[in-house]
Amino acid sequence: MKDDTTLYSLPRGSETILVAEDDETLRTLLGIALESCGYTVLKAAGGAEALRLAERHDGAIPLLISDVVMRGMDGCELADRLAALNPDLKVLLLSGYPVDPDLHGGVAFLQKPFRPSILVARVRTLLDAPPAPQALALIEHSRSPAASSPNGRRVAKLEACTYR
Repeated sequence: MKDDTTLYSLPRGSETILVAEDDETLRTLLGIALESCGYTVLKAAGGAEALRLAERHDGAIPLLISDVVMRGMDGCELADRLAALNPDLKVLLLSGYPVDPDLHGGVAFLQKPFRPSILVARVRTLLDAPPAPQALALIEHSRSPAASSPNGRRVAKLEACTYR
């Protein structure tokens, strides 16, 4: 029989992660989940604040976790702008809108809601992965937050984009 600590152990890290999420409760929960696993977390309520935090931060920020839909600057635009400062940046985009898995292929994406253990495991996997060619292919969210799918359900309208 395995030790209880083995059964519930989560991957740990020491990297700095920038979190951009406009929902204060979710932003706080993301911070708690990541910090409890050893990560340093910079939290921003939106894209502009995330850019300011990144520009002021002295160390490396290897990962951005961002909501896809935020007022002002969406997650894809934020990732594009941060990639101009850090070409090795990895990105995990989050959305509460259902997404057709065929639309985003190999892009780092996590559907809300999710368990903290799933988030932490996904973060460790991304941080351990080699950099993708041309930085990272991202999801670009259209200015309209959702569209109807053929079956009438609302889904996030996502298109591929790359860093500029």
